[in-house]
Amino acid sequence: MTKGKMRHNVNEKVQILGEGALVFVRPEDAHYYVWDKV
Repeated sequence: MTKGKMRHNVNEKVQILGEGALVFVRPEDAHYYVWDKV
């Protein structure tokens, strides 16, 4: 992630990701992203 913030919903939990964040996703993970309007 290079700019801003987003929510990473993974396995029914929410992670707030910011600039410089890197996420690894396993094949068994259920996930999606929601971009925050900043």
